[in-house]
Amino acid sequence: MPISILLVEKKIDEFSKWQEISLKTYKLVSTRRFNINEISGDLDIYSQKFGLEFTPEKYLTLDLLGNCQLKENLLGSFFNSNQIDLNQSYDYRSLKSLIGRILDFYSGSVFDDFVLLDRLSAFLVCHNRIDDYLNLIVGFVQKNILPNHHKMLLSVLEYNKFLGEEIPPSKRQQKKPDFLYLLYKYKLGRIEESEKRFVYDFAVYKREPEFLKLAWLLYKNQFSGLRNAQTVAHRLMESFQIFTEEEKKAFIRSFQLTHKYQKIYFLMRENYSKEDIKNWLQEMKYYNGKKKQVVEKNSSTSEHSELTRRYNFHKKNDTLYKLSPFDLLLLLNSTESLRVKKDLLSYYEKMPNSYIVNRSVAMIYFYEKNFNKFYFYLSRSGRLQYHPECIYIKALVCLELGIKEEGSAILYALQEKFPTSPLLKDALYHHKLL
Repeated sequence: MPISILLVEKKIDEFSKWQEISLKTYKLVSTRRFNINEISGDLDIYSQKFGLEFTPEKYLTLDLLGNCQLKENLLGSFFNSNQIDLNQSYDYRSLKSLIGRILDFYSGSVFDDFVLLDRLSAFLVCHNRIDDYLNLIVGFVQKNILPNHHKMLLSVLEYNKFLGEEIPPSKRQQKKPDFLYLLYKYKLGRIEESEKRFVYDFAVYKREPEFLKLAWLLYKNQFSGLRNAQTVAHRLMESFQIFTEEEKKAFIRSFQLTHKYQKIYFLMRENYSKEDIKNWLQEMKYYNGKKKQVVEKNSSTSEHSELTRRYNFHKKNDTLYKLSPFDLLLLLNSTESLRVKKDLLSYYEKMPNSYIVNRSVAMIYFYEKNFNKFYFYLSRSGRLQYHPECIYIKALVCLELGIKEEGSAILYALQEKFPTSPLLKDALYHHKLL
């Protein structure tokens, strides 16, 4: 039986010296002791019935932009409640009340039962009660005893104020892929090559949606080699309509590196304006040499307007690195030099293994006459380093470094291939090779 207790406040009147008693507060105190062990036992029964387990990797969804968030309808998906109307379930209402009592009991406290912590966390996250979840674990964070799977969940959801030191790699060999840990490493930018290969193989063969999206983010700028983005891209295209407009455009920008024009065209037709598609088609014609620029002789105005058009097109589509080596050098020698350099280096931070990005960075160091770095980045550009413009620039570098035999041999070979090129004639004349 609860006992009613009156709390009183005594005052003494200065004149009469009479005691005055007034009502201060009123509350109920239960005579029955709160038995947390008994309640925890009840929670074990309900946890088995509803499958109440803390599995963060199942709560997360990734998009093609690299953003991570909690899935919608977690309550229905991970609470074994697909066949149960929770609002009509007596057991569910009992569980909900039980969880509430336990949270009240441990409010502001830290306890050493990590199984209980997981179950309470699972309930709160599945009900999208994130603020309550953060309040539950804040004490564990302050004492640095929060389990790693909680830390990784906070990290990938970018709750930075809860982050401490980097979580050490797991030493145990896992039969199943640990998606949460791989996602955590990706978000930190520290995922290893062996882990990338594992993500790719698992995504391609198992076709799990979240692994496919992670594989795309890891390989989206790599379209050659044993593991490349093309296979992942085809898997993603099977459910292309579920992505947001922003995701679709980001996907198309990367897929353009395949130069599979028919597929690119049909993807763009559904997501870009006619004017954007027209500009892209024109750009591809220039890129493949099917359409030559009509520039009047000794007319720098027409040439400048064409370069400006190409620059604006790639800047709008966030693909500045796709410009030709000569175009990049002209821009690096313009009033846009600092902006262009900054953009190219930012692409390299995002796509350090991209051939075309490495080629564009090589042009920065050629312009700055840092030839060692020029050679380094050009060597990382795959077959793109054999583009005629790159070969011409390499010849100039050889001549600048005093390697005249190799430099002159390259220029002579290019002149045989392009006998009418005034640029090659000027270079041969300037270096007294004619």
